[in-house]
Amino acid sequence: MSNSITVSVDDKSNVIVGQVLIIDIIFKSDSNMQANSQFELKNLINATASNTYFSIINSDDNFSITTQLYIDKNISTGDIVSFDIVPNEHAVGFSTKTINYTAHEVDLDSLSFYFEKDVIPALVTDGDNIPPNGRSYTRASAIVKNKSGHPLPNVSMDIMGNYSINLSKINVYYSHNDPDWAVPVGPIQEYGGQQIIPMVTDKDGKMDLYIYPTDKSQFVFDLKTSVSDTGIFVPSRNKVYIIDYPSNYAKPILAPPNILGFRHGQPVGDDNSSTFLVSIASYNNARPSDTILFYVDGVYSQQQVIINNVANLNSFFIRLPYTIFPVNKLAKFSYLIVSSNGNIQSSFELCVMYGGGGKQSLDSVTRVYDACTVYSSLGSPIPINLVIQNDVVNYFTISNYMKNSGHDGLFVVITGTNDPTDKTKVPFGAEVTLNFRIESYKKSVYKTFTKTMPTQPDKGSKNAATLIIGIPYQDINDVESYPNGSAGRVYFDYQVNELGKITYGKTWEARIDTAPPLPIEDADN
Repeated sequence: MSNSITVSVDDKSNVIVGQVLIIDIIFKSDSNMQANSQFELKNLINATASNTYFSIINSDDNFSITTQLYIDKNISTGDIVSFDIVPNEHAVGFSTKTINYTAHEVDLDSLSFYFEKDVIPALVTDGDNIPPNGRSYTRASAIVKNKSGHPLPNVSMDIMGNYSINLSKINVYYSHNDPDWAVPVGPIQEYGGQQIIPMVTDKDGKMDLYIYPTDKSQFVFDLKTSVSDTGIFVPSRNKVYIIDYPSNYAKPILAPPNILGFRHGQPVGDDNSSTFLVSIASYNNARPSDTILFYVDGVYSQQQVIINNVANLNSFFIRLPYTIFPVNKLAKFSYLIVSSNGNIQSSFELCVMYGGGGKQSLDSVTRVYDACTVYSSLGSPIPINLVIQNDVVNYFTISNYMKNSGHDGLFVVITGTNDPTDKTKVPFGAEVTLNFRIESYKKSVYKTFTKTMPTQPDKGSKNAATLIIGIPYQDINDVESYPNGSAGRVYFDYQVNELGKITYGKTWEARIDTAPPLPIEDADN
């Protein structure tokens, strides 16, 4: 073994402008070091240190010190922060070690964790809730970026709970399905009386944590994040509601929801809107921070509203999408009120029979990403198979469905990018939900498909990736024109969820008539 100098924040790491970096430096030798051995931090560029001289106290073969490195506040992204660790003549066998960091101005918003599932079941039975068999958990993710939108790998972070519950009612893991990682993250440290999870961003600037409740109670949980030793914490983008299923509550106490325009058990679809209006009756001890969680048939609908102003109660201030309801099927519509301390109240159910109607694509949203491209059943990305927007999707467009592995009638392609300056394409790794809709004489279809944009470029490309979604043949066959000869319409648009940031792609549309052609003898009659 040769003599070595190890720095806890490695060479070539990223650091943040204005950060106070706590650095451990470890000196190891093949033999006991001389008592008059000294080391000095020299040639500091864009930083100062709390102490720069280190003397060996005991003659031993290893020695460690801690120093604080103050990153200059007046530098810019891309500037180099560096220093040399220089041994004196008595530190035999040691060589000068040079450390170089790259400074960045961090995008504080990118520090926010996003919880993939924001409602998970509370523990009601005994037994361990741990990977890989634990049933109640959610993933928390963040991608730390600089102000130019580039991910920052190897940045030291501090994570703490944002409520008084802190981290005492959960365990945190790096994985939910790998037995080698099925131990709680640690060690958890103390910071100003709060528990802290130290973490370093990975090679893509990402942090992933899996949150598993350990306490048999109902509570609300979230996180806040800081670049280590900056003192600036950013709350998570959403919260996790760890609660029991509505069906397990002994007795509802709140009035059922009220739907504007509700007639004879049916909300009437408004063709000029994609949403309907809901009011919630006043209830005792209402607070602006209370959250309303909406359920359909006892299942969380992914719709929640923070009250913000108690005066809004009893008015139609809540907009929900028609798509939470099944079409032409009786559904039970209800809600839970959850306070920040975990107190929960449940409502009675309202029976709803939604008969369709209303625009399925969300209105009043800004659509920033390019529209998708669509290919025939022969597949993508061959140009001859491209279906032109506003053209006609016909029987022959979808007829080769048996020639592809998924037996799909169409292929929808959405383009992604790793270039943060390209705002027309979906970021790598973002969740994409494709909305597919047909309006025609006898056949109406509304479906969604959710996939993740690849995280690596396509072969031969530096920046671009493609996400391909097949549209099942049975969803687009036998679409007939109206009696007046007008073809139906087919629409594709998509929603992008980049760790809780919701954006939208432009709409692709065309005419559609996929009814098989009549036999020649029938066509002549």
